[in-house]
Amino acid sequence: GSSLFSFNGNVDERESDVDSEDIPDRRSRPHKQYFATCVPGLQGVLANELIELGASNVETSGTSGVSFTNSPDDEFDIGLKALLWLRTAHRVMELVTTTLPGQYDGDEQC
Repeated sequence: GSSLFSFNGNVDERESDVDSEDIPDRRSRPHKQYFATCVPGLQGVLANELIELGASNVETSGTSGVSFTNSPDDEFDIGLKALLWLRTAHRVMELVTTTLPGQYDGDEQC
C-alpha cells in the first residue's frame, strides 16, 4: 500500500531555498562556554556525563557545578546536546559576555 509519509530518495538541489553559501562552516563557529549546575556532591557525575557527550575543557566548580566548552569542530552544539541528554544537571547556561576588572565603573547605565 501507499504510505502517507514517503520519500523516494531524490532531492533536486535546484528546488532548495537554502543557498549553500549561507550555511556557516563548522570551523567558523564560535567557541562557546557553558556552566551546568547540579545537586551538591554530584559535580563528578555531571562532569563524567559531559565528557561522554563530547564536551571540551570540563572542569568542576565547587560542589555543585561544572564548566565546559564547545569545540568548533563539533557537528552539534554541546550546549544543545547537554540540554537534551544530561540527567544530573539542573540548569545549563551559556556565557554571553565577560568583563575585566576595572572595565565597569558602576556609573554606567546598562
